Amino acid sequence: MTTDVPDANAAASRNPKTARFQVAAKQSQLLKAAEAKVLATSSPPIQQQYLRVSAALAQQPVAQLALQQLLFEGTLQAKDSKGGTLLATLDALASSRTPLAAGLNRSTLVAELAQELAQPSSIDQAQRNTCGPTTVSVFLASTRPAEYARLIAGLASPAGKAEMISGSLSRVEGTTTDDKSGRTSTQRLLEPALLDFADGTVLRYDNAADKHSILGLPTVPGALPSMVASMLTALMGRQAESAGSLLGKPDAASVVALERSAKASVSVPTMIDYGEAGEHFGLHWVLTTRIDAKQVTIVNPWGREETLPRAEFDRRLKGLALPG
Repeated sequence: MTTDVPDANAAASRNPKTARFQVAAKQSQLLKAAEAKVLATSSPPIQQQYLRVSAALAQQPVAQLALQQLLFEGTLQAKDSKGGTLLATLDALASSRTPLAAGLNRSTLVAELAQELAQPSSIDQAQRNTCGPTTVSVFLASTRPAEYARLIAGLASPAGKAEMISGSLSRVEGTTTDDKSGRTSTQRLLEPALLDFADGTVLRYDNAADKHSILGLPTVPGALPSMVASMLTALMGRQAESAGSLLGKPDAASVVALERSAKASVSVPTMIDYGEAGEHFGLHWVLTTRIDAKQVTIVNPWGREETLPRAEFDRRLKGLALPG
């Protein structure tokens, strides 16, 4: 079973003539009373922060609806690794007093953040070979939404720097403006930065070529299990473990650990052979969210939720990165 989730930059979300836009506008208006009731229990500073962010999204009802969802679920008060809240980060990004790097649109950035955090499975790598860091982005948005927003805010700043729990991210050249990849501005900032971090000191990620490079010469695209584990370690502050390879499969102990993690509601970035029979280089990172003897549920970083038969998943499994 496959469910496609609209991307946060879907044209239908911004066009007043579309059903998606109109339905969201009606739903958001119907929720105003419930919104006011929740806000009434909050402190005046929190109320003011929320109302400023909501005002910044006044012409984007799909994003406003996502913001209301985050309010009702209590997600806006989630803390990042520096002690700030998700709401405070959104409020700062929505303010004209917060400078952004040239090429970024403030309203678009805030709207995409709200939508991706309300529904992380909407996060989409689009036309780039960045399934590894995109899967990590889905994982982070799902588990540490405030941290996700804080890192993107740092990459969107004029300096283009963001401190993870263990390590630093730097904005990659050419990611503040439309690179024709079809990605949201949030993913355009985050995915290349994560890949560049995982490359270490020798390799660099070239966003224009969509490949790693050494001494300025493009090499291969994608991310190995060890690279995805490196991203998770830096983001979570705990040592992540990788298993499997481009040619082999994870050892039995790692597969057992995958099962235990998924059964305990801990999602695991997993590399599978997504190609059809006889195809090569069909390797693809997905986020395994549930697993049992009969079926496996994954978030495919194409903005898609899928369920696979367990036997098919086991046959396709090539690698994984276990969060610490």
